[in-house]
Amino acid sequence: MFEMGFDELFVRFWWLMFPLFGMVMAFWGMASSERRSRRAMDVVKSYVEQGKEPPAEIMDIASGGHARGAPYVYRGSSPGWRVVTYTALAVAAALGSRMMHQEGASNWLFIGAVFFGVLALGSFFMLMFGSRPEK
Repeated sequence: MFEMGFDELFVRFWWLMFPLFGMVMAFWGMASSERRSRRAMDVVKSYVEQGKEPPAEIMDIASGGHARGAPYVYRGSSPGWRVVTYTALAVAAALGSRMMHQEGASNWLFIGAVFFGVLALGSFFMLMFGSRPEK
């Protein structure tokens, strides 16, 4: 049986903290969206009980969208931010591949650089030629 201490486990699998953090943040976002929609539905119910028409912004939130003119916009959904992020990751992987002196790791970093470069190029084309959001 192979035994591994915590320090060796951390050294081998330190990179797992990033996907785990991403999953926690995704869960947090889904829970926040659910709470926001539930509150909006409560407001819609109170409008209906009073016999009034609920505002369109509240209906948008209740249906899972965001209110128009909301001060917070998630920038990760914008193709422009994706271009910047994927380009930065491609450059970092390419530099890591160039600086790495181990044959196997250098090849994997180069593959990562190509992968993120393709994602950056695709996001750039989506930004240039994709549909524009309504204002």
